[in-house]
Amino acid sequence: MKKSVLRTLVLSTLMSVSLVSCVFKQSSDKDACLRVNNHEAVDLGLSVKWATCNVGAESPEEYGGYYAWGETEEKSSYRCNTYKYHDNNTLSYIDIGTDISGTSYDVARVKWGGNWRMPTFDEIKELYDKCSREWTEVNGVKGQKITGPNGNSIFLPAAGIRNSTELYLDSMEGYYCSATFNTNNPNIIDKDNDGQYVHILQIADKGYMTYESFHFRHSGYSIRPVIE
Repeated sequence: MKKSVLRTLVLSTLMSVSLVSCVFKQSSDKDACLRVNNHEAVDLGLSVKWATCNVGAESPEEYGGYYAWGETEEKSSYRCNTYKYHDNNTLSYIDIGTDISGTSYDVARVKWGGNWRMPTFDEIKELYDKCSREWTEVNGVKGQKITGPNGNSIFLPAAGIRNSTELYLDSMEGYYCSATFNTNNPNIIDKDNDGQYVHILQIADKGYMTYESFHFRHSGYSIRPVIE
């Protein structure tokens, strides 16, 4: 009987540790942390829960993989002419939709399965609008601690961006791709290549964060999944 009680207490303790291990600040909310398909997400008090790691990473501070918008595999070169959805004969982009969240073009859905998906533009804007941020380090890796209105937090490493064959601005900035590209700003869209710019979330030093709409979709971005 005593062994059974002890085992129950140990299992209960381990479950409790697992529950709060994915948040910077321990939450009294038992549903603060969700684990699906061996990946964790944190409830920040927003419309979706945000994953604790990037696609391709095993810990919050790891950079993970870099993916062009709509592609589900990494590659050695991120150029327009190596982009899967660019027709090099007509020099035009191939239409795969305006929002790929949860589709076969969504690397989070393909790699993680279940209901994991790339965030939409509205969801990265919500993260920007409703969360506070602090430039910090986790295990020597620079990035931003993002704290939601309920006090729970995630860490976004400054993983940089891949263009051509090079990685740029790592440890200084981070570029997180959304599932949505911009078709609404005539000042930045090339009318001959409508939709070539994707909405991204950018982080940088001194708590800088913005959501932008003029980044080429053939560049290599970090992906931070969400789940409802």
